[in-house]
Amino acid sequence: MLWREKGVQPGSYMCFFDPPDAFREHFYYMVSCGFFHCVEGYRISNEGSRPPLFFYVTGGSLHLEYGNESYTAQKGDIILINCYHKHCYYCSDDCEFLFFHFNGKDAPTISDHLIAQNHGPIFDLKNKNHIYNNINEPIMRLCYQEFVTDDALSSLVYSTLCMIQAGSM
Repeated sequence: MLWREKGVQPGSYMCFFDPPDAFREHFYYMVSCGFFHCVEGYRISNEGSRPPLFFYVTGGSLHLEYGNESYTAQKGDIILINCYHKHCYYCSDDCEFLFFHFNGKDAPTISDHLIAQNHGPIFDLKNKNHIYNNINEPIMRLCYQEFVTDDALSSLVYSTLCMIQAGSM
């Protein structure tokens, strides 16, 4: 789905998912994912009503206000936030990123754990290229409306979280 929002440039895509209730009860699952190219004016603020969110910044910088702190992520950085907490992210210039919202059993808890272990939501990991390779192809396939199973998306979420854990050590 092409996405039209202030600051989101043409060529940006976002996909939404609705796995069965039984799947949601037992597994991690993707809520949405995509690729955005944004410019100044892109700004998302939320009081804490959405599931966790993963970003991989592929170009430019993305600013984040989270947990009463301000951060700036640069190309190659990973951002993980528990969107059940108040947050705001925005661009002051060009920025490109891959992203996915995810949920499932203990998704907010594991997000909070990884953020606390990292001492913040911005991750500069040794294995960031592996993480990029893990998420890029499936997300791009989805943006081009190719089918990817709920099982494969769940595996992508879980493996990405495991790689964040491994890269943090």
